[in-house]
This record gives sequence, C-alpha cells and structure tokens, in this order.
Amino acid sequence: MNQKWLDKPANQDQCLRYLDIAKSKSCDVVIFPEMTLTSYSMDIEEIAEPDVNSPTLKFFEKASKDNHMHIVSGAPISRNNATNFTNSLCLATPEGGVEIIYEKTHPFSFAGENIFYTPGQYLGFMDIFGMRFGAAICYDLRFPEIFSAMAREIDAFVVIANWPKKRIDHWFSLLKARAIENQCYAIGVNRIGCDGNGIEYEKSTVIFDPLGIKLNPVDSDGDIDIYDLDRSLVEKYREEFPTIADKRYSFYRNLYKGLM
Repeated sequence: MNQKWLDKPANQDQCLRYLDIAKSKSCDVVIFPEMTLTSYSMDIEEIAEPDVNSPTLKFFEKASKDNHMHIVSGAPISRNNATNFTNSLCLATPEGGVEIIYEKTHPFSFAGENIFYTPGQYLGFMDIFGMRFGAAICYDLRFPEIFSAMAREIDAFVVIANWPKKRIDHWFSLLKARAIENQCYAIGVNRIGCDGNGIEYEKSTVIFDPLGIKLNPVDSDGDIDIYDLDRSLVEKYREEFPTIADKRYSFYRNLYKGLM
C-alpha cells in the first residue's frame, strides 16, 4: 500500500479497493501496514483519535462486516478519552466487532516517537479461524524478547510497519530470525512509496515459515499478494525439532533481575 500522507479519505479508498480484490479471491484475512490511514506520523493533533466513536475503527468495522473478512490495521488511538496516545494494531471481524489488540511497546526513539506516543504494556493476540496470531509493530521487531514471550501461545506473528528502504536488509533478516527462533510463521506487512518526510519504502511485505523459508504467494493481483498458511506445519515442526519446549523462561527472568 502506498499510503497517502495524512490523507484518511484517500487511504480509505485504497483500502476498499484492496478489499474488493481480496473478496473476489475468497481471502479470509487482510493485513494493512502501520498507521494504515495516515502513514507513520507524529502529528497526533491531526491524525490521532479516541477509541470511543473513532472514525477509523468504525470504518474498518464496517468494511470487515461488508466484505465478510477479518481486517488487521494500524492507527494512533487513545483509550477511554485519555490524553495520551498509542501506536496501535486493531482487528475488525466479520461479525461486526473491532478491537484494539496491541499497543506498540517500543516507540521508535530514533525518530522521537517516544515523545508523542505512550508505550504499550501488554502482549497482543488474535484468534482467527483456529490459528493464534501474535501482534507487533515495526520497531518492535528489533526486540526478540516479546516474540519469545509469545512463542508458546502462537502459530504466527504479524508485524505491521512503515520500515524504510535504507534499512530493509534488517527487516528481512529480523523477520527470518524471529520465525526460526520461535518456530512459527513471521508475517511482515510493509508500505511502499514515499512519505511526507521524504522517506522511501520498497515492496517488502513477506512471510517466512517456521523453518525460516520465504513463502511464495499462491496468487497476486496488483499490489496484493495472497498466501495460504498451514497451522499443521507449525505443529509438525515443533514436534520434530522442539526448541520451543526448551525455552527456560524462569531462568531468563532471573537473568534480567540480576541486570536491573
């Protein structure tokens, strides 16, 4: 998705066009990049919304219901009329519900995100058609601890992002590493084009399987790539080579206590 800078109506039109294509291909889930309707910005006065009666959440709630598919999107949101905002990942469901699943736990301090957005305090999970997904946003990918903490509970994790072209090698390397470390699918959804700050992005949305092998789409249509995920592959690999079972969480916890 080539997100239009701070232009919610234009980005809504893009999303609806993609959803039409996805519906024609019988997709179950559509995943959009970070801050879907605005692109990645610190201009919270213009783009951020309270969760109550949020136009962005209502848009995706209706789109999900109309198209009979789950939609993962991102938005700058505040909860319960609070004055602080978080960079959030949201899930809309065909039954008509929409929920803030996860709030980015690692604001990108290099760009000053920590000044404008409050870090989240919990892990995020989504259950979709019998698969369990973990949630993360962009810069979170550089912190393996949260993925390790989710590992035993998930079959896949989703990272929505606005990850720049100049560091794209890191994007691929880290997604592959997180998939191998945690023996699950790693789904990275990134934008393309150029944002309002002149930062360039390239096509780099990708899925790695639990062995760290890059998947090929089963179908493509313009800017959309379509994949099939097989939960049994995760189960099979974890049974045959059970590194997840050897994680020593209590030991890791004690190590951190000794460093703090």
